[in-house]
Amino acid sequence: MSAPFVALALSYCLGLGKIKLLGQRKRPWLEIIRPETDLTYLIHQSRQLHKYHDGPLDLEIDTLATEGFYDDKRLRCHGDELYRAYELLYPRDTRTLTPEVLALTGHRGVAALWCDRGRAKRQELEILCCARNQANGETKMIFEWLRGLGYRPNPSRSRLTGSLIRFTGSGADDFASKMRTLLPRHRLHTLKR
Repeated sequence: MSAPFVALALSYCLGLGKIKLLGQRKRPWLEIIRPETDLTYLIHQSRQLHKYHDGPLDLEIDTLATEGFYDDKRLRCHGDELYRAYELLYPRDTRTLTPEVLALTGHRGVAALWCDRGRAKRQELEILCCARNQANGETKMIFEWLRGLGYRPNPSRSRLTGSLIRFTGSGADDFASKMRTLLPRHRLHTLKR
């Protein structure tokens, strides 16, 4: 088992990624769907998955039609090492984020979460956590994980659409400087306020 691949797959599942059991043999497939305007980042993700996987990796990117002007691009991959990632993130076949999963992803997980759920707004940086996750304390867990890694988020603020983790002032400057070393070049623009 390649621990870096498992950590990377789990990192991508903090945002848009999902691991699904498909086919008669119930093999785990990682799926990430992005707008076609974000194809460069999807290709970057596919290259990173290929780089860290030991052994053969079935990987494909296809197009999903949408009602809007742009279509979606879907990355799907299967490799034996996804079994371990599935076991960690989906115990009893239900997505359950745990401190163990967050610890495995580390700073790379923060970068992946930022790429999928982060936005710069005025003088703040925000990470939007989905409303469905509030019931099991996922937002609070992510907040504590960020603090444990040395980031300085402000206490989260609930909204109807979800829960925000905000960085302001020197905390936002510190977060942005750390992210600049972790993000691919084509995603650096997301940090500009």
